[in-house]
Amino acid sequence: MQIQSLKTWLSGHQWLLWLTVGMAVVISLNTLYSIFYGTPQIKIFYHQIIYVLLGFVMAYLIGRYDYRIFRRHILVFFLGALLLLILVLVRGLKINGTTGWLDFKVFSFQPVEVAKVVVILALATFFAKYHNVLYSWKVLAFSFLIPLPFATLTLLQPDLGSTLALMGIWGGFIFASSARKTQKITLIAVTVSIALFGWFFLLKDYQRDRLSTFVNPERDALGTGYNTLQAVTAIGSGGVKGKGLGFGSQSQLHFLPEAHSDFIFAVFAEETGWIGVIIFLVASLLFYFSIINIARFSKDNFGYFLVVGIFWFFLIHFFVNVGMNLGLLPIVGLPLPFISAGGTNLFVSFILVGLVQSVGRLSLKNN
Repeated sequence: MQIQSLKTWLSGHQWLLWLTVGMAVVISLNTLYSIFYGTPQIKIFYHQIIYVLLGFVMAYLIGRYDYRIFRRHILVFFLGALLLLILVLVRGLKINGTTGWLDFKVFSFQPVEVAKVVVILALATFFAKYHNVLYSWKVLAFSFLIPLPFATLTLLQPDLGSTLALMGIWGGFIFASSARKTQKITLIAVTVSIALFGWFFLLKDYQRDRLSTFVNPERDALGTGYNTLQAVTAIGSGGVKGKGLGFGSQSQLHFLPEAHSDFIFAVFAEETGWIGVIIFLVASLLFYFSIINIARFSKDNFGYFLVVGIFWFFLIHFFVNVGMNLGLLPIVGLPLPFISAGGTNLFVSFILVGLVQSVGRLSLKNN
C-alpha cells in the first residue's frame, strides 16, 4: 500500500481543525470559570459546558454527511431563515436594545446566526453554479441580492454587527471569486457608498455614537467610550505573564461590562498576559490555515466556495471582536467564536466546522 503524500494528508486536516477548536473551548471554559466562580452566574459556565458537548456531537454528525445534501434544499433553508428574521421582529425578545432573540421559554436563540449559515450555503450554491461567468456585472449584482434581505431585516432589529458580518461574508466570496480586479474595486466603492447612506439614514443615534466614539473614547469616558477604555486597560494590565485565572481586577471587580461575551478576550488577556494571547493567536492562525487548506483541496466548486464562506465567517467575527477589545474597531457586538459565552453562535460555529470537516473528509476520500 502506497504511503499517502504529505500534500494529500494535509488536505483532510481534521486533526488540526479539531485540535484548534479544542484549544479555543478550553480557553473559553477556563476564562468563564474564572469570571463566575463563587457567583450566582456560575450557571452560565455550566450551560457553556453543555453547549460545547452538544456542539461537538453536532459537528461530528454533520461531518459524516455529504455536504452537497444541503445544496439540494437551499431554497427551503433560504425561505425558512427569512421567516425567522421576520418573526423575531414581530415577536422577538429585546436585550440591550436589540430585538434579536426568539424566546421559547425552555431555550432562546438568535435567528440571525442561522441566517449567516444560510447565506453562506446560498452564496456557495450561486458562485459554484456561475463561477465561469463572474465577469458579468449582471451575475455579480444578482449575488448581492442574496444577503441583502437578511442584512436589511437584521439592521431593523437593529443589529449592526451581524449586518456587517452578513455583507462581509458576501464581500469575502467576491474577493475569492474570479471576478476582475476592476469589478472588485467598483463593488468596494459601492459598498462604501451604501455604508455612508446607512450612516446618515439607517443607523440609530446610539449606533452612530459607538462608531464615532471609538476613534476617541476619552471623549465620553463614562458613556459610550467606557467599554473600550476598560477593555484596553484590562489587556494592558495583564503584562507578559498575566495576573492569573480569577485574579483579573477589571473582570473580578466588574469594571468590564459583558466580560463573558463581547469582552471575554480582554479578560483572557488580563489573566494570562501576552504569553496567553500569543498562544491563542497561534492557535487561531492554525485554525484558519486548516480551513484554507481544505478549501484548496476541495473536489468541487460548491465545496470550495462553502469552505471559503465559512473561513470569512470566522475571520470577520475574530477580527471584529479582537479589534473591539483592542480599541481598534467600534463596539458592534459580535462574539468571538468558540470563546464567547452563548448558545446560538457556538452551535452555528460547530455546524460550520462540521461542514468543513465534511468537505475535507470527502476530498481526502476521493483523492
